[in-house]
Amino acid sequence: MQKHLDNVIEQQADDGESKGAKMGQDDHDLPYLSMSDWLYYPFALLLYGICTILSLCTEDIGTTFDLLGAFGFAMASLGYPGILYLALQFNLSANHEIETSCQRKCNIFASCFTILLCIANTILVVYKLFFTSSEEISSDEL
Repeated sequence: MQKHLDNVIEQQADDGESKGAKMGQDDHDLPYLSMSDWLYYPFALLLYGICTILSLCTEDIGTTFDLLGAFGFAMASLGYPGILYLALQFNLSANHEIETSCQRKCNIFASCFTILLCIANTILVVYKLFFTSSEEISSDEL
C-alpha cells in the first residue's frame, strides 16, 4: 500500500515538473508579451510621456509623486480588484457556481463601490494638489 502511494506521489510530482517546464517555455504567459508591437510601444511611450510632461509642468516634483502615487494606490488597492471581479462575471468559462446569487449581487455592488472610491480618491487628490493653496493646507495642519 505504501509503495503504491509513493508511486502515485512520484507520478504527480513528475507531472507537475513537466507542466512547470512547459509553462516556463511559453512566451505568452504574461499578457503584455502577447500584445502587438504597434499597440504596446505607443501605450508605454504615452505613459512615460504623461509622467514626464507632468513633472515638467509643475514647480515641485513632489506634486507629481503625490498625484501618481495616489492614482497608483487607488488603482492597485481599489480599482483593479473590482474591475477584475466584474470581468470575471462576464467570463463564460469561469465557475459561477461557487457563490450564491445573493453573494454575487453583494460582490458586484462592492466591486462597483470600490471602483467609485478609486475615482473619488483620484479626484480628491487632484483637487488637493491644484485647487487648494499651500497656506490653507498648512493652517489646517496646525
